[in-house]
Amino acid sequence: MTARSLRTRLTGVCFAALVALPATAAQAAEGGDSGTASAKENPVVATIDGNEIRFQEVMKATERLPKRYQNRIQQLFPQLLDRLVDMRVVSDKAEAEGFLDKPEVQDRLQRTRQQILADVYLKKQAEDYVTEERLRAEYEEYKKNNKAETQVKARHILVDSKKLANKLIKKLDEGANFVELAKQHSTGPSAKKGGNLGFFGKGDMVESFSKAAFGLGVDEYTESPVKTQYGWHVIKVVDERTKEPKSFEEMKDELSKKLRQQGVKKAIQQVREQSDVETYPDRGVKLLSGGQGGNGQGGAGSSGSGN
Repeated sequence: MTARSLRTRLTGVCFAALVALPATAAQAAEGGDSGTASAKENPVVATIDGNEIRFQEVMKATERLPKRYQNRIQQLFPQLLDRLVDMRVVSDKAEAEGFLDKPEVQDRLQRTRQQILADVYLKKQAEDYVTEERLRAEYEEYKKNNKAETQVKARHILVDSKKLANKLIKKLDEGANFVELAKQHSTGPSAKKGGNLGFFGKGDMVESFSKAAFGLGVDEYTESPVKTQYGWHVIKVVDERTKEPKSFEEMKDELSKKLRQQGVKKAIQQVREQSDVETYPDRGVKLLSGGQGGNGQGGAGSSGSGN
């Protein structure tokens, strides 16, 4: 790719990020008021007819950039700033010529306004739903479903025939190295790692394999091959541990995220139940299939009213 084509692509990416800025207004609210930042942290980076554009305003656009560009913000900043200036002077010109009153503009502004209001409202409901009491209750539920369990760390050699598996067991009896035998003979994906399967619990493996592994002590291997749907296994246990549930502090972020999702769902459900809602999805489906919808009250409808 030439330098020119790269600049063209980056320009397009920057412009797309800026066009998407209205949709990120709720995200901007999450970050707090950039106006409270010091001039050093949020300097003026451009002026248009005396109106300032500050650093943080440009940085908001970077939130919409594809991941592959996220580590190139410093390189992209000049283009982002130029595109923001372009968009600002064009929008100022459009407003001066009365475009703000056009139905298309008003419609899009209304939809953006609705999205921002909904986003900010649901964010507040989600935050309010996460209480210490609910977090503790969720943690107790987590502990109930994640009891302390014994785990073993094992290696295995997977082969296609019982005869070969027995030969390998005999070699182990004679003092052969399990890791080397696994690398030489195992057909499983763990062969390159000497058959290492890491730690696992009783329910993590197929029943016959798990039963054999948990019947061994540390540094013991199976005296006879173990059959599964994958073939014949020779198994050796190399370590054992008790896996405890994660602590409350370790789980807090995950549980908070879960509760926020619940809070959003409950808030939407509650507001919908308090509203008189009728939907007619069949009309839209009919139009999309080439039929005609109609504006009457006929057709299957579903109500969202809680009355």
